[in-house]
Amino acid sequence: MKKKVSLFVAVLVLFVTTAFGQAYQEGSNIINAGIGLGATYWGSGYSNGVSLVGSYEHGVTSNISVGGILGYSGSSYSGTYTSGGNAYSFKDKATGVLIGARGSYHFLTTDVLDPYAGADLGYVVTSYSSTTNAPGGGTFGGSKGSGLGFGIHGGVRYYFNPGLGAFAELGIGSFYILGLGVSFKF
Repeated sequence: MKKKVSLFVAVLVLFVTTAFGQAYQEGSNIINAGIGLGATYWGSGYSNGVSLVGSYEHGVTSNISVGGILGYSGSSYSGTYTSGGNAYSFKDKATGVLIGARGSYHFLTTDVLDPYAGADLGYVVTSYSSTTNAPGGGTFGGSKGSGLGFGIHGGVRYYFNPGLGAFAELGIGSFYILGLGVSFKF
């Protein structure tokens, strides 16, 4: 029995000390999936509230990763207004879809922490629609400021095990101000 316990402890110690390695290294492949909080501006379109964002990064050097980013954000607002003594309702809806490239510099990486900073360059396709029951109203809409956008980001990933972690990220000009989610490394 003691031999089995000793063997189990030895294997466990070997696994724990070798399983993690560096949280980020050349050749790493990382997929992030998360939500973004905060209103931001890309081109002249906008997102408001919560964004859904996913990204992929590949480690091309021991400190630099490149990849892509995909995001979706939408907002809506409805209400009523009075004109000429009559009450009318309206509903406005705006959406944005981001497709872009992303690069990050990883620094001070430990076994479980991966702090990084970088830049995003992408194209955001935005749309807008408005519906009202006012005379002459109906539904109208179209593109609202689709265009190129640039942003910078900084964040940290914490790995619970070699392939699964969580990330927190701040962005300026990105698709969100605060991003939170999960990271998968392979």
